[in-house]
Amino acid sequence: MNCKKDVDCIIVGYAGVDRIIRVAGGAEKGKTSLVLNRDNRNVTCGGNGSNVAICMAKLGCRVLPIMRVGADWETLGYRQILAESGVCLDGVTVVENEATSICHLIEDENGNHLTLTYPGAMDEKNVPDSWDERLFQRARYGLVTVATRRDIERFLALSEKHRLPIVFGVRVDLESFPLPVFEKLLFSAEVIFMNEVEREFIEREIASLQDIGQRGQAKHIVVTKGSLGSDVYVVTASGMERIHADAAACRGVVDATGAGDSYIAGYMYSYLKGRGAEECAVTASCEASFIIEKVGCTVGAPTEAELLEKVQTYYQGG
Repeated sequence: MNCKKDVDCIIVGYAGVDRIIRVAGGAEKGKTSLVLNRDNRNVTCGGNGSNVAICMAKLGCRVLPIMRVGADWETLGYRQILAESGVCLDGVTVVENEATSICHLIEDENGNHLTLTYPGAMDEKNVPDSWDERLFQRARYGLVTVATRRDIERFLALSEKHRLPIVFGVRVDLESFPLPVFEKLLFSAEVIFMNEVEREFIEREIASLQDIGQRGQAKHIVVTKGSLGSDVYVVTASGMERIHADAAACRGVVDATGAGDSYIAGYMYSYLKGRGAEECAVTASCEASFIIEKVGCTVGAPTEAELLEKVQTYYQGG
């Protein structure tokens, strides 16, 4: 059966919501801390998979996350946020008698975080016995972010079966990505995203970027460097070419949570359109600049028109 390729990326990764609690002086054992933010009971979207999906969908990309939610996803407003962003919900499984995964982020005035997570529906024990393979037949790319080991291994097997090129958002999490799985992803992915700490781990424990480029399937290896911008290593027949893009300007960093996920979303938006590495990196940096200006991983996610306006401003020196 031939299915129409109506999905740009099928995505595996954690789904869930975040509750952000800002405290004065930090949280300490035996001490009562004053909560500073009135909206401490509100939730925003979180989880790498849904973060990337929401940001890409708001740019007009056709994305389909494979994820599990609890029976409370409607009352939380999570379903509405996903749907209104344009995310295809065909790959969402509702786990009855369970809650949607939630992350409590306790943050002090200096931006230090204490993270408390309840996995809920995304717990590995809730992985269903099988997935609908027709979803993979519809997709152009398979995008891997951090999830449970069983989710990732099954996703990779079905992506390989249906010949989907892989995009890998690196995370040094050896429970989700045991070294053999980590290595397989690095050498089989077409596009790889990592930060400088992740690069250091990869080059120490697995292989150099040069080796990955020579022996693997990568076309673009992207290293993000925060305020210093990002480097893209474009793999060619003669080796690797490094292309640098400065970070896009923003009105001020309010919350950097979700910046990496939004960078992936912006990059893939351009990559799917066949754009070159520099433009992909600039677009990704502009996308991330919207996210860090507001609290929440996807609250500031721009529309396609807003992003393109920012990209134009970037090239004009703004």
